[in-house]
Amino acid sequence: MSKVLEQVASTISQGRLLDDPDHEAACDHVGALSAVDLLASTLVRYRHAGDETKRRPLISLLLGKLSKHQIPRMIAQKLAERVVYEHMHPTCLRCNGKGVRESIINSKHVVTCRRCNGTGLAAADTQARMRALKASVVVYDMKYSRLFAASHNELADAEVRAARVLSRQLERGRPR
Repeated sequence: MSKVLEQVASTISQGRLLDDPDHEAACDHVGALSAVDLLASTLVRYRHAGDETKRRPLISLLLGKLSKHQIPRMIAQKLAERVVYEHMHPTCLRCNGKGVRESIINSKHVVTCRRCNGTGLAAADTQARMRALKASVVVYDMKYSRLFAASHNELADAEVRAARVLSRQLERGRPR
């Protein structure tokens, strides 16, 4: 599914909006994006097309989703900012997402990255989250850890929705 996200993002970031009736054109990609909901399209433009102007709107949209949880606005703002940051940086910084590192002792020997346990994915940085929210461990565990998980799920679901809608839109009219 991410292939279609990358195609649409590439079209937007390169500004190729030419029309060719015999082939899928750049304008088809942009038109398909218009069928996606606002959160999903904003996320696609920010994460996949590198449109930095969509960072604040993405945080605002996520903030709107958090408003139903009756937490202080400043806390919700910091939580939304942290979730967007984490979503944009999903790979382990120590191994650069490879899951392995060269041994310091023997550069020809490869070892599993201990920080990500070989997954290549960044682990949730609970300390950074608590610092951002100025929350203790107890308060974080009781109130905010589930909101981080729900917010991450919201963004992941938005990407899946975007990929589905874009795929469906770009498949219209193609011979099967």
